[in-house]
Amino acid sequence: MSDLPQFIPKDCDDVTLDGMAVTNVEQADDVLLMSTSEEGLRQKIEGIYRWCSVNFMLFNETKSVVLVFGRSGKRLDVFKWGDGGEMAVKEEVVYLGFHLSTKAAARSRYGTGIFRRHYDAKAATAARIAGAIRGVERLTGPLPVACCTRLYMALVDPHLTHGADVVVDNNAKALLKLIKVQKAYIRMAMGLHALSSATVLFTETGLIPLRARRLSLLIRFILYVLESPAELVKAALRESVRLDFEGRMSWVTSLRQAVAGLPYRCTFPDPNGLLCVDGVTALLGEVTSGVGVWLQRNLDANETLSLLHGRREPDEDGALTVKVPLKLRYYLKVAHPGYRRALTRVLLSEHKYAVEILRWKRPFARRLCRFCGTKVETVEHLWMWCAGHSDLRDARKEFMGDIWRVASATERAELMALDDDAGAQLVMLLTSRDWVTIVASYAYSIERLIDKVPIPREPAR
Repeated sequence: MSDLPQFIPKDCDDVTLDGMAVTNVEQADDVLLMSTSEEGLRQKIEGIYRWCSVNFMLFNETKSVVLVFGRSGKRLDVFKWGDGGEMAVKEEVVYLGFHLSTKAAARSRYGTGIFRRHYDAKAATAARIAGAIRGVERLTGPLPVACCTRLYMALVDPHLTHGADVVVDNNAKALLKLIKVQKAYIRMAMGLHALSSATVLFTETGLIPLRARRLSLLIRFILYVLESPAELVKAALRESVRLDFEGRMSWVTSLRQAVAGLPYRCTFPDPNGLLCVDGVTALLGEVTSGVGVWLQRNLDANETLSLLHGRREPDEDGALTVKVPLKLRYYLKVAHPGYRRALTRVLLSEHKYAVEILRWKRPFARRLCRFCGTKVETVEHLWMWCAGHSDLRDARKEFMGDIWRVASATERAELMALDDDAGAQLVMLLTSRDWVTIVASYAYSIERLIDKVPIPREPAR
């Protein structure tokens, strides 16, 4: 195709990027011609037709389409060129895997809705794949969370992030469709209900919120452009920076809005910073590091997640000293799905204890235990104190016996020292990695018991 440029005429209606006229681009055997006028495009089509004739090829009119962007005074159904040649004028087309829409672009502000249909298509595809994974669970039972996260990154994430390196997320409704698929999948993997906290979906699995992940991919692409020898793409970047600096809408303007739309603060580079590696690297660092700080702040501010407050992860010596905002947590690695999900629901306040299930129906002091009816039915009360049901007493006796057998002498001493502080003792039991399966089994026993015993109706006042 080295001789193609000499057949494509240039004129004053050509698209220019940083002073460089761009008349055509090629991707394998796909050719894209562009012009800002009808006559300019007609001449370029006739030029490529002549090139095909010289090289003994046929011009496939049926597979070729014309897209008209911007607000036009007249509507074209057929684009005529040459001696009787015709090409269909489309409003939507799939080009190199991207769903492009001139209609959505015309309706959106500054024409930024060109990829609106692409979001819809990728959200639908990702949802179908997530549904297929859920269908596998109907045959195998709940999959391990680690397996679900690997399947997510291999099968679902590629669709949720498709084109994110060039498509700026400046349409909140379109992006929300993708985010809903991500959250629904993670909730399915963890066994949580649809209204569970969104923060724990990421702090407990190590996955990145989609908005920040897509934006980080886009910023990494800018770094790739700056470090690559591709002059045409660099010219497009410089043109976008220039237009933004002049106060006109461009790709960089959309990027600035996307960064400003993050739920945490990031410093957007000046025009010179966007064209140097150091400035873009600094922006990438703020976007990627800020998401963990933001999630940790949300977790610490949520009173219902008190069992996760102050949590630490093991350092190189095994001591719990490191604060890690995003990580696949140890309790999600419990093999038994019933045990794992029961403990997960306790730690994340997604359980069916009266203190939580009656949150919007009764004041705290009236969310009494279904077994003894004297104290508020909290995790601490059910796990450590309540003696209102024989099965609960037996399960607690077995649980403490199992803990005592596997605990070291030091751990036994620590547990005994906390006899007067049931809350601290409970936190120690819940956060130890050495006996997590035993704790999860106890959580499962309590969950099965409360499913059998409903909360009694409150007496008439």
